[in-house]
Amino acid sequence: YRGIISQPVNIETGLVTDMVAKYNARPDLVAAAKTLGIDNVFTLLEAKNNELNATYVSRNAEYAESDAAASEFKPATVTAYIQFCTSIEQAYNYAPTDTIIALFNKMDEYRKNYHGLEGGKDTTSTPDPTTTK
Repeated sequence: YRGIISQPVNIETGLVTDMVAKYNARPDLVAAAKTLGIDNVFTLLEAKNNELNATYVSRNAEYAESDAAASEFKPATVTAYIQFCTSIEQAYNYAPTDTIIALFNKMDEYRKNYHGLEGGKDTTSTPDPTTTK
């Protein structure tokens, strides 16, 4: 199950369901987990996985029923993303923490990669120091 988190949500939830089913089918594993005091981890994992899967299925059905084309969702999504990026940049500049710095740097890395995929000229230059910390 290594790398499961990098799978699409529907595949990920299916793999987690399979893993929990295999765990529950093995009394020796269940007993070992109880001995170690981690049996609640599998119970919680199963519950959260089922919740995630239900949300995923529900949202897919909601979008499928919509008469709107996917492109109609893009402007609102782009606006929300820009607001999110701006808030992270402000936190980076005015109230930096290790977590905010790591997130900012990761987002900047993704921005550079995306820029390169979109045909941008220079994906390795650093941001203008007058606009970011």
